[in-house]
Amino acid sequence: MRRDIAETYSSLEDYEKAELEFKKLVQDYPDNPWGYIGWGDLYFFDKKDDYEKSRGLYEKALAVAKDELAPQ
Repeated sequence: MRRDIAETYSSLEDYEKAELEFKKLVQDYPDNPWGYIGWGDLYFFDKKDDYEKSRGLYEKALAVAKDELAPQ
């Protein structure tokens, strides 16, 4: 639900609020890759202004997802 809120701000082109929501989301749920993916999408698809930052967020999502799949 919180990711939807952040994405809605992005759709409304209120990128400052969207980024704040994504930042809070990944702080509260650092082991959930979807917050990082949504945040990366903000820079890659919506703002289209910081591809390096989006790449870093996607890499973080991938690292978190790999950790979930790692044998215990």
